[in-house]
Amino acid sequence: GSLLSRVQGSMYSPLDYSSAHMLQRLRATVAALGILLVVCAGIAAVGYIGSGQNATVAVSNAANDVPAVTKAADNKDNEITPVLKNWINWTLSAIDKTVDPCQDFYQFTCGKWLDTYQLPADFHEWWMKENYIEDENRKVVESAMKDQWPIISEFYDACMNEAQVDVMGLKPLLPWFDKIASVKTVQDLMLLGGEMEQIRASAFFSTYVQADPDDPKQYVLTFAAGGFGLPDLGLYDIPEISNEYGNHIRKLFELVARDGGQELLSKLGFNNADDASEQALKFELELLKLLNAHDEPDRKRHSFNRLETPYQAFLRKAGVSKKAGKREGSNDFIDFYKKFDSKTLAAMVPSVPLAQYFAGLGNPNPNPIMALATEYLKMLDAYIAAGNMSVSDGKAYLLFQLIHGMVDMMPADYVEENYNFFEAYLYGLQKPIARRFKCLMGADADMGMLTGHYFSRFKFTPAAKGDATLLVDNLKAAFRDHLAYVSWMDDEARTLATKKVDLMDRIVGYPDQWPSFTGLDMAPGDFFTSTVNMRKFGYVRGIMRVGEPVNRFDWLMTPPTVNAYYDHGLNLMVLPCGQTQEPDYHIDYPDSANYGHVGRIMAHEVTHGFDSEGFLHDWTGRKRTWMPEKVMEEFQKRTKCVEQLYDKQELEPGHFVNGKLTSGENIADIGGIKVSYWAYQKLVESKFGPGATKRPSVIPEYTDEQLFFIS
Repeated sequence: GSLLSRVQGSMYSPLDYSSAHMLQRLRATVAALGILLVVCAGIAAVGYIGSGQNATVAVSNAANDVPAVTKAADNKDNEITPVLKNWINWTLSAIDKTVDPCQDFYQFTCGKWLDTYQLPADFHEWWMKENYIEDENRKVVESAMKDQWPIISEFYDACMNEAQVDVMGLKPLLPWFDKIASVKTVQDLMLLGGEMEQIRASAFFSTYVQADPDDPKQYVLTFAAGGFGLPDLGLYDIPEISNEYGNHIRKLFELVARDGGQELLSKLGFNNADDASEQALKFELELLKLLNAHDEPDRKRHSFNRLETPYQAFLRKAGVSKKAGKREGSNDFIDFYKKFDSKTLAAMVPSVPLAQYFAGLGNPNPNPIMALATEYLKMLDAYIAAGNMSVSDGKAYLLFQLIHGMVDMMPADYVEENYNFFEAYLYGLQKPIARRFKCLMGADADMGMLTGHYFSRFKFTPAAKGDATLLVDNLKAAFRDHLAYVSWMDDEARTLATKKVDLMDRIVGYPDQWPSFTGLDMAPGDFFTSTVNMRKFGYVRGIMRVGEPVNRFDWLMTPPTVNAYYDHGLNLMVLPCGQTQEPDYHIDYPDSANYGHVGRIMAHEVTHGFDSEGFLHDWTGRKRTWMPEKVMEEFQKRTKCVEQLYDKQELEPGHFVNGKLTSGENIADIGGIKVSYWAYQKLVESKFGPGATKRPSVIPEYTDEQLFFIS
């Protein structure tokens, strides 16, 4: 979903990177169960059926023997190249031929890999193709840093110099400690909270800039509740986790006391580390109570198997319940969307110093604002008006949120404590994530368009861009053509849907306009300050655009990313060149492979334009009712069918998938593989005539058609 892609927070931090990435993949994994029952699903999403978005195969090239190969019926130049031979190895090395594909297609397609691959100790999960491609992409980005590419190299050198980070200690944080020490009022708390939001150390709220759902031609500031340290609010309800979280805060404050001395604690207004940590947690829990007071979610305390880590157990049961479909999901977004100008919003909650918070953000008058937390704001307003907000506790809270958001730029002991709690305890990692890996993630998160510019020059040729663009256009055409066969659409609805498909834009590989980094000041040798400067630079550039015309070249992902997305607000698909890499895509691969790999992914994105969220946006991206009422009713019936289909999928005894929570991804999965298959059939038959997909493929024992589904 496009909103998840916009979630702010330190994508550099192992916590934030892992939690967002893990939740996204969990959702896709749950959605992948659609391959089990496809009969009912056939009436969903404009009539499409298919398999899961992430139920695909690609493996390490463990097999050294290449079987005899033939010229592919659909290969572009009918030549078996070394690249193609390598892909054949990848494909065959995963297949378990002892399994009947008609009984368990997933196990047949990737069973050998599942049985032999060992999970790396510093990862909580590993995906056959995706992680391999990510690692290869990072090697290219790393070469840019070693080649002294401007700005990127300075950041990477400072990040990798752990000894220098340790020597500097808390010195880079002293200006921020001074800011916390100077806080005297609630107004001061909010001002500093806004300043910390600029560097992704969120406190009180979470903000990000996006296209306005009500007017997609302009940017809007999205304003939500934020500033909670645990990756999911449900974890606060589990006593063991919440207790360990409190201990984690205390240990970080003990390190601050050790390195800064009692003088620093006294300056900040705290007696000792124990008191400060208790105050910080107390304040955070008070905010959580306000958030929950108006809309208590279904967050029952989950029991968990002690062989799992607490967070793994929580994630395994997240979005599912003993009674399927009990928990509501993000598809209710339209019900709490409210738009304000900054003065009106501030007047609605006069005791909340929003003027100071906006000033801290760097734009004292951001208009318009899309508020997703108006009830939370009202509760916070009453809380402050009653004199219940403790400034002293708030200072402790800000101190923790600062360290929490910036911990990876701090000395080794702080990084180790963060690993012990988040990565080892919650995620179950056996060893810390390698420094090199974290530095590369940080570069991608904070200046991904710089690294992407370098990456695209070396890893995405003009020929590949043209071929991949044609693939995406063929998918759109297949979707549009098959609207004629959707029986529950009337002519008016079909015309409107066709218009949306025709106006659906696509950007393949990299943006046609690269953003400028003029004015970004790096601090050579100072990793903390360089990161602060980069984050401020990016945030202020974004928030100053609020109210201005949308730049369609502002991506939600970076070019080296192994993923793709559809933006409902812009009616736009983006395929980063990081996704179009071996073994997922190559211009030398047969069409059956490319349409089964990247084609299925992008057809998934096309279908997002007509999923349970996409049906609420018209061809301009505006969120409104745009389909005839009767057609909407028919669509909702079919959406309900998909929800019920997934509600029946039992992950473990008594725990079911939540079809409502995952309906958007499920519909896109169901549609994605069928749309891609239609496009593939049309392409091959236009080249070779009817029935061409039944001919032997580059792997003689499988037809091109079978190879599409294996891919």
